[in-house]
Amino acid sequence: MREHVRPAVTRAEEVVANASGENFPVALRLLPERYRRHLTALYCFARLTDDLGDQARENGQSDADLRLRLLDELTADVHRIYEGKTPGAPVMQQMASTVNECKIPAQPLLDLIQANRRTSRSRATAPSPGSAGTASCPPTRWARSCCTSSVPPRRSA
Repeated sequence: MREHVRPAVTRAEEVVANASGENFPVALRLLPERYRRHLTALYCFARLTDDLGDQARENGQSDADLRLRLLDELTADVHRIYEGKTPGAPVMQQMASTVNECKIPAQPLLDLIQANRRTSRSRATAPSPGSAGTASCPPTRWARSCCTSSVPPRRSA
């Protein structure tokens, strides 16, 4: 559980280190650097979004309120990227170059944040014992789908 995850301070290295139980960070090591950097940025964004949506906690504040506020901060950073401004979150600063170089549209990023926003709200109103996790799409699957939608098809030789 990553209770103290915050967009303004959480770095990509921390996100990957805390995802040690997943295969995606391991698979990244097999890719050439030119792909690894972008997939890592996408993965870190997705993982951070998911962690904010279901793990952030702070004493004296409702979990749902805190999580929604943190997801709002992340949304603001997405908008900053597409406005040509510098995002505040370290993970989003890395994501900015990936967005620009790979021409990733804003909507998949905003959709993932929105899915986690819905999950945070639904947990606040009807907690379900034993439910752990991702909104509607695990970060690894989301990152793969985001990448494949922005990669141009290969040319036949």
